[in-house]
Amino acid sequence: MSRPPLLAVCLPSYAEEETVGPVARTVAEGLERLGGRVRPLIVHVDCGSPDRTAARFRALRLPVPALQRVAPRGKGNALRTFFAVCGQEGARFALSFDTDLTAVTPRWVAAFADPLLDGTAQAVLPAYPRSAYEASATHHLALPAVFARTGRLVPQPIGGEFGLDLDVVDPAGLDWSGSTLRFGVDIALTFRMLERARTVALAAPGVKRHKPSFFHLSEVFAEVAETTLRLAAAGPVTAAAEVSGGDGPALWPGSWAHRAASRALFERARTGLLRQGQSVPAWADPALPGWAAERWVRSLSAALADAGLPGADPAAAARALTPLFVVRATSFWLAAERGGLPAARTALLDQAYALRRTAHPAPTV
Repeated sequence: MSRPPLLAVCLPSYAEEETVGPVARTVAEGLERLGGRVRPLIVHVDCGSPDRTAARFRALRLPVPALQRVAPRGKGNALRTFFAVCGQEGARFALSFDTDLTAVTPRWVAAFADPLLDGTAQAVLPAYPRSAYEASATHHLALPAVFARTGRLVPQPIGGEFGLDLDVVDPAGLDWSGSTLRFGVDIALTFRMLERARTVALAAPGVKRHKPSFFHLSEVFAEVAETTLRLAAAGPVTAAAEVSGGDGPALWPGSWAHRAASRALFERARTGLLRQGQSVPAWADPALPGWAAERWVRSLSAALADAGLPGADPAAAARALTPLFVVRATSFWLAAERGGLPAARTALLDQAYALRRTAHPAPTV
């Protein structure tokens, strides 16, 4: 009788002392519920947390086997270390859950594991609703860029959580350098899944809630954009995978708790663009959302096209896009507040289709 396959779960962390324990215990309970279908292993990879994150994990008494490793700072570094452990331990399947989650339940594990174990998918990405006032790099960069380059509507290309059949989607083939070692790793993995897997399933475990990410807005964008542009420079992506149930982003109301800070961020970005000679509508101008959407699609399309030119610098191009991205994100929040979620979702889909048309214009007769 053959042994059940090893399913390894990565818990990457940096300064998550309040949430690492609850997340680890919840994931362990979810793994237990899988029963004898797998041999479970939790791998906590801490990126040099300055607080008690690593000590909190070491003190846990989990009902499933667990390891702890240390990596340089950056989510990509954590996942690279994790995948090395998978190779050493002979893991067949890999899952990952961010450790800043504040509303994760044991059924999340089955939502990501079941399609892999049943053989109905070789990769799993999340399709949970995200707040209209969060996930800006997802909504305005990752989702439309993935759609433009692959023709696949993936609601959460950088959602944080995923599942992989390591025999099919071998992460060793990634370019483990630059921003892929930081926040750019999720979109790099998404492109890898779409290239290698036959079917990508979408897990819908419920609304995702985590520690506020607004104050990392520019940092996350710059790193995701750098990886996206570097991948664009490598040439077109042939997506082998069918995405089961992909029909665009799902939104939930959330709370615009950072509204005042959003306006301050907008004003700084607008000032920088005005100094560059661009005419940017003011915060209270009703034309702002439409202007920002049109300008954003045009600028992102140009950046994707220019990425493959000789001498292109993805990091510099990402930095150049950042002020306009901030204007687009904050203008979208204004529009969502005024028009509601259905209109906001339609705007995101329109944006994705516009970038797809711009990147792949219909042939002229």
